[in-house]
Amino acid sequence: MMQPRPRPYKRKVLNLTVNRAMQMRLISRVSVIVMASLLLMSAVYYQYANQEINGSFMQFHITARNFLDFLLPVVGIAFVVSLLAGGLASLFVPKSLAGPLYRMEEDLRRIAAGDLTVRVKLRDGDEGAALAAQINETVDHFQKTASLVWVAMHQAENLCETSGVRAEDRLLELRALCTRVNSEINKLKL
Repeated sequence: MMQPRPRPYKRKVLNLTVNRAMQMRLISRVSVIVMASLLLMSAVYYQYANQEINGSFMQFHITARNFLDFLLPVVGIAFVVSLLAGGLASLFVPKSLAGPLYRMEEDLRRIAAGDLTVRVKLRDGDEGAALAAQINETVDHFQKTASLVWVAMHQAENLCETSGVRAEDRLLELRALCTRVNSEINKLKL
């Protein structure tokens, strides 16, 4: 059995980009959610603070013991509103990543069970199209290898059952078939 070659990981602490395009899409989506939450918080804060000061500006210096008495409820309300809005918005961001990963996981379970006719299919706009294509290419390769081995084994069975052919000729054909099967199996690293 051949041992797998170790992969050279150079500067893995400094290498922050693995799949730059996908990372940039996810970062931009999360950034949009954060910015929208901050804008919403600022709008609520401005609206509440503006209403409080404008409505009682003349009495502000009399009733206010401390400006923080007015600021604390505004900041609290704005924080809760933006947290809820950001939380709701963030529920929809991972959907384009979690759904395809779940479908790939289910398809890989079926492939591992021996069904080499399964192909990973993603919807338009789903993340992971490159991974799905690579999985499909790998399954195609395994399907071709298994098909060649199956055909060779079927031919070997037919050779063993035929009568009237000299034993030396059958032996040569069986060796040729074994060589073909062996060459296909040797393409796989075990």
